Amino acid sequence: MSIRMSIHDWDIEVVSDLVRFGKDPEEGTDIVGLVWRIQVTGPDGDRLVLDHRIPSLEWRQSCGEFGGGWVMREGARGRADRLAAMIRREGVIDMALWQQGRPVYGSAAWTPEVELEELQREMMEDLR
Repeated sequence: MSIRMSIHDWDIEVVSDLVRFGKDPEEGTDIVGLVWRIQVTGPDGDRLVLDHRIPSLEWRQSCGEFGGGWVMREGARGRADRLAAMIRREGVIDMALWQQGRPVYGSAAWTPEVELEELQREMMEDLR
């Protein structure tokens, strides 16, 4: 059974993250690109993130004379914008498709527990 939740008074945004898609086989450098995702933010600062990402790059087995490679995915941002517009029109989300996001800093949803989790996450990232 899925739980549906009204988000009529929530803000809906298309946001992006830089992610590593792989390594360049010749150069050994990271292949980095954008991943678009949808997030909704409640009046109290709580955030949910859609469990679906739209990548800006895709692997093609055949890229001309060079064989396979990563190429720009045309219209990735447009797809994310259209998906956000559909969610906005519907005004209701299926909670099975969404994950808890990081709340807005300083909001009512930003609790001491969240603050501690953030500090721990930052410390772990610094150790990498």
